[in-house]
Amino acid sequence: TDKTEALYLLESSFDPAKVSPTIDYSFVQAYILAATVGRYRSQRKEYASASKLTRIALELSERHAKAQSEKTCLVMQMASMFDFFPESEDHADKAIDLLTSYADIILADKPAKNYWPIRDQDIIHFPGAAPDPF
Repeated sequence: TDKTEALYLLESSFDPAKVSPTIDYSFVQAYILAATVGRYRSQRKEYASASKLTRIALELSERHAKAQSEKTCLVMQMASMFDFFPESEDHADKAIDLLTSYADIILADKPAKNYWPIRDQDIIHFPGAAPDPF
């Protein structure tokens, strides 16, 4: 379908094997795309793709987040994104390590990047915080 093809093309734009290494991802549009497609993939339980894109969004959020709480949202997504059907034991171990590393950030007494508190007026700035169309 057109939707599937569009998502494939958007994800491919972040694949170093398919695009030039000279492409600059520092634009806010790259941040919004990575966060939105990452969340979509997560909701469809396609965790490998979701994790990759959400980590890209988290990296880009350092430059483009309108509020600190946007970063908190992305960290919370990473801390709760678990592939319930891992390919192998090694894959499951890596997934748990990744999950717990982000949970540690959220639960720390003094989070390294000051992720708390989330103000109500900031929530509207979260990529994908509006009701999902899918």
